[in-house]
Amino acid sequence: MGLETPRNTEEILAETAKKRASYTRDYIDSEKDIDMEGFIDTLSKEPFNISVDPNDDVSLTKAVYKLQRALDMPDRIGRRGCDGMFGPITYRRFLRREIDSGSRDIPIARLGKKSEPELESPPSPEPALKVTSVENKFILETPSDQPAFNEAFEQKEGLKWVGKLGGNGGRDVGIYVPPNFDSSKPVEFVYHFHGLNGQMIGPKGKGGLNRLRDTLNASEQYNRDPDHNMVLVYPLSAGHRAGRTGKMPKLKFDASWMRAGNSTNDSMDALHDEVTQVLSENFGINPVDKTITVEGHSAGGHPLMTIFDNNLSAKIDKVVFMDASYGVRAPNTYKKAIKHNPDIDFVILAKKDSPTDQELTRSIEGKKGVTYERITGRRHGKFVEFVGGETEIV
Repeated sequence: MGLETPRNTEEILAETAKKRASYTRDYIDSEKDIDMEGFIDTLSKEPFNISVDPNDDVSLTKAVYKLQRALDMPDRIGRRGCDGMFGPITYRRFLRREIDSGSRDIPIARLGKKSEPELESPPSPEPALKVTSVENKFILETPSDQPAFNEAFEQKEGLKWVGKLGGNGGRDVGIYVPPNFDSSKPVEFVYHFHGLNGQMIGPKGKGGLNRLRDTLNASEQYNRDPDHNMVLVYPLSAGHRAGRTGKMPKLKFDASWMRAGNSTNDSMDALHDEVTQVLSENFGINPVDKTITVEGHSAGGHPLMTIFDNNLSAKIDKVVFMDASYGVRAPNTYKKAIKHNPDIDFVILAKKDSPTDQELTRSIEGKKGVTYERITGRRHGKFVEFVGGETEIV
């Protein structure tokens, strides 16, 4: 597999410096332990020695890029790479470097608001139930009519639940809590929307079964990274179904999946509420801090659009197109998603120079929150392995 950018890094950073610098300033302003003065002071000293004008967009963006290079982050513009934007991933990498070097008391002091006195911390709440890799439990609430769907979850290590949920139109949903999960930490809910014929699991749908297994395996791998703590939710579509216009799509996918007011009353809000209830009642998992990621593979990019047609109560934090950005899907979804959450993380993973990497999709490259990666050397079906938009783990 190869990851490429269409132009050189210097050109992209310069052309999009205003948006990248704005992201850096907004993040630093939002973090109580960081201020710009301390940040600039840190960059100017050993071991970084990076000079920067914080009021100049290009200077600030290039300074962050140099910092990311010094922190040994992947030299590519993309998620967890050197993108010239100082955010939570870069900050965690900085903290980890300082701790590894033995300077545990340095990071906050060097980046923090030194004029503010340290306040006494409030009493810590009672820790949540901790679920570890030694637990293995499978609950078959309502068996799927496709035994292979049940078996794919049952065969995995960790906590598994299979049943039918109203938020998915009363259709099958699988929930997987991989090993290494810790419910005392912030939890990332990852809702994976499968591609064409992915609802067919078993003898007549070997492709659907293989992609389900690949997604489950990738989720287990994803959770081995200490920065991740995820729950996978894998709903099945209704198959070939017309969309808002009433016309059946030429390709046999579900054009109404997750659309408000469809024939089965799909609802992202209801689905998320039901999933959290399942986790609480069956596994004692009640996360206080949580994020929601919605990702779609291939035709699964369509429900990413329809989700944002609803008046969502649940806050979507990340959208991931897994070689799913055909036609207007990505730009249309982005317009809706950025209104829903101005700080949304919008990830496009596209096979280089394929139908998912065309002019319409490229039109949002460089916009706020957008990570665009062109990928070579990987088959279309294997994009499901990039769970959570993560291309560095698999």
